[in-house]
Amino acid sequence: MATFTEIVAQIQRRCANHTLLTNTIAGEMANSAHADLIESHEWSRRRKEILILTAAQTSSGTVAVTNGSPNVTGTSTAFAATDVGKYIRIGTDDALYVVRTRTSATAITLGDQNGTAANYAGSTSTSTTYVIFQRWYSLGVGIEAIDVVSYKDKLTELTTDRLDVGDPVRSVSGDPLYFARGPRDSNDYPQVEFWPRPTGTIAVRFNVILGHTDLSGTNTPIVPTPVVVVKASVLSCYFIFSKDKDDRWLQLAARYDKEFDRVFELQKRLDEAKFGVPRYIRDVGEGGLRGTDWALDHDVF
Repeated sequence: MATFTEIVAQIQRRCANHTLLTNTIAGEMANSAHADLIESHEWSRRRKEILILTAAQTSSGTVAVTNGSPNVTGTSTAFAATDVGKYIRIGTDDALYVVRTRTSATAITLGDQNGTAANYAGSTSTSTTYVIFQRWYSLGVGIEAIDVVSYKDKLTELTTDRLDVGDPVRSVSGDPLYFARGPRDSNDYPQVEFWPRPTGTIAVRFNVILGHTDLSGTNTPIVPTPVVVVKASVLSCYFIFSKDKDDRWLQLAARYDKEFDRVFELQKRLDEAKFGVPRYIRDVGEGGLRGTDWALDHDVF
């Protein structure tokens, strides 16, 4: 598998190293082709396994809170800068806040996920328990879909609406059995939460499907190199024609277009031969007629 830099050079050579086809333009053609092609087939390199490490909760010491004020003062607490953005439940309140700011190991303020200050709505207390925990975990760049999630066993997916009905303040803690998709973070990365809420650091395994992200430098594509190069060469020919109006570029684009059909089918077969069919029919159940078309549960792909 060639690197992005090598792919750019191949595209330029196929277009006679035309001066209009600079490294930047050829790179744009390569990324455009890759973005178009990544959804065209279940390429084996789209599947990846990642680990999400959960954050340990914080509950040492006690806090003092005042109705109508966002300020929280701790006693024997160890508030950290990493607590900002995490959720906090104070005492047995039926509300969750977000740690908006942290000024010291014993001083934080309350807010919401938009970063807006939030006044404490509960009863004033000079000493009460609390728990700070991370609710949302980002899956990172390039994740397009979640296939399987597991910790000790496979986690079942629920909606946040369903979790909000059963445990709106996420009071239940322990080994997670379920996960739910949440809002995207500030980088537009997908996020998830786990339930029951883990109290310590554990490693949750995700089998995910990758989407397109712009390539550069030594990055290698998900789509096989020959497919990207030929497709990008077609786009490059059209680009050069749009600038110099020489019909020969259209003729070359047509030749590369025919080559693309052949290369695309060949690389699909090679990918399937090397790595096998990624998904297969399996029974939902383990015995009897369960998991068949004659029972209530059906075979799934």
